[in-house]
Amino acid sequence: MNFNVILPRGSSILSFVFFAFLIDQWRERRRPYQLIWAIGMLWYALSAGTEFLGGAVGWSEPLYRVWYL
Repeated sequence: MNFNVILPRGSSILSFVFFAFLIDQWRERRRPYQLIWAIGMLWYALSAGTEFLGGAVGWSEPLYRVWYL
């Protein structure tokens, strides 16, 4: 595999982990900024995940639409 596949995969996995931590913090403290950060981290994780899938198996229209969203 090349770095165009490995880096987005690692970035997506790490972003999902950070998303889980941020949601856990939000559940305990209910601070609005933690929810906003969690949502942003989720969007980034999904984007990096679609970039990984696009590099690994090829781009399709639905995959590109999720990435662009």
